[in-house]
Amino acid sequence: MLIDATYFCPDVPGQHSSCRKPAPGMIVEATRQHQIDLTRSFLIGDKEIDVECGRKAGVRTIRVKTGPEREMAGSMADWITKDVPAAAEIILGAES
Repeated sequence: MLIDATYFCPDVPGQHSSCRKPAPGMIVEATRQHQIDLTRSFLIGDKEIDVECGRKAGVRTIRVKTGPEREMAGSMADWITKDVPAAAEIILGAES
């Protein structure tokens, strides 16, 4: 596996931003630069704001229980799982 790029948003919380989650700006930029097929893509996150970002971008979402926000009731994620390795299993199963 190879990492083609990393992205970060330098904008501070509270200011209007197209890249700060839940805005999907970083996903849009990566899609443009790397010809990513969003219909085959997943966003894994440990916060509901990550799920919101992924849904706005049109990707499937997996919420992991490893972050500071452990309450999962009412999550809009497509899947909820214990950690990133379990999320990877979901992705591999969806791709087969």
